[in-house]
Amino acid sequence: QKSGYRHYHIRSLDGRIDDFEAIREVVARRYARQLNENAGLPDLILIDGGKGQISSAVSMLRALEAPPVAVVGLAKKQEEVFVPGQSEPLLLPEASEALRMLQAVRDEAHRFATTFHKQIRATALNTSVLESIKGIGKKRSRALLKAFGSLDEIRRQHPEAVARAASVNLEKAEELISYLSRLEG
Repeated sequence: QKSGYRHYHIRSLDGRIDDFEAIREVVARRYARQLNENAGLPDLILIDGGKGQISSAVSMLRALEAPPVAVVGLAKKQEEVFVPGQSEPLLLPEASEALRMLQAVRDEAHRFATTFHKQIRATALNTSVLESIKGIGKKRSRALLKAFGSLDEIRRQHPEAVARAASVNLEKAEELISYLSRLEG
């Protein structure tokens, strides 16, 4: 159900990498909102990972005082299915429909996240290219990318349109388009 997909910028880590804390934050933000809006919880929450990742999710659900919901983890290495409270993972047969369904959900989440991260990196790269032009800072570069979507699209625009979008004079817009054209060539 793609309308239920969500992206999260992890706020609590300040650039550190910590799977457990990231899972706690996402679970807190996602399910606190659902509980506050009386939207209900899913039948199953699938966590990408093993015991530690599941423990992080379950502890946050408890802290939210969420009603009981099934939580499982799928660890990529040997496709082990972890269940809270069980010390040993479940090893579903490779041909199992249940395992294939869990893998498909996990793989779709990876695809969605990877696409999001590529967009973030592309935006950061495009923003830094624009910011290298004197008089174009963070605000103006974001406004240009929001208006036109890419450096190629900005390059194709009439200077008047670029000047309007970036709130700059016509001369600066022409300079910007010229700069982007030289980069292309």
